[in-house]
Amino acid sequence: MRERFLRVPEVDPAAVEVGKRLVMGPCERAEVLAYIKARYGRPCPYIELDPDNAVAMELLSMLMSPDLTPMWKSTYDALCDGMTGEERSAILFRVAAARQDTEVVGLISAALDREHERALSAARAVARKR
Repeated sequence: MRERFLRVPEVDPAAVEVGKRLVMGPCERAEVLAYIKARYGRPCPYIELDPDNAVAMELLSMLMSPDLTPMWKSTYDALCDGMTGEERSAILFRVAAARQDTEVVGLISAALDREHERALSAARAVARKR
């Protein structure tokens, strides 16, 4: 399964050299970092995802994205292939619990909105070049 939970800031390829220390900027806007610090007491929004929640998070993200929702069932089948019925039930329980948590839904919705805005901006930039 691919990892997609860490946003990496843009890096100038010219700055990347073997043996050279690379210092990257923050992955979020200053106000988001300030909120994370105030709310959770840590300076970085990145947290290690419990491996047991990786599939549930992938499915929850799809469930909340109207463009991807139609592919939810086939993705569930593919990601859960080979799992026991108990493992599948645990994943569905995690998805349902997270979907009912207003804080989780708010964070995922905000992230999806940002991704949507980035995609629209990129499409507009391409359209202007034509």
